[in-house]
Amino acid sequence: MNKNRMNKSADKEQLEDTAGFQFFETLLFIITIALFFFVGEKASIRFSGFVMLFFACRTLLIRRLPYGIEGQEPMGYLTGIPAIISGLIGLLLAALMIFRPAQVLDFFR
Repeated sequence: MNKNRMNKSADKEQLEDTAGFQFFETLLFIITIALFFFVGEKASIRFSGFVMLFFACRTLLIRRLPYGIEGQEPMGYLTGIPAIISGLIGLLLAALMIFRPAQVLDFFR
């Protein structure tokens, strides 16, 4: 049983730390900026909502959220209930960005 837990933990770390996943995050960021410049603000906010939806679901799935300084090893991880709450808040914000992009834009103006 303990060995099974270690394998699950290793799978979670592998999901987070791959170069392909970092490339995927960078690509999503570039697409968001391109949508903002070439299509419009609402399209960019909606796409950001779908990206946030993906990462919130990922957080709920793996129940582990790293924190710390960007570019360095994580200082620690939110796990369990705090990670689930963070994922649920992310889902709520993602839904707001997808279904009410004008209100989100008004909030930041």
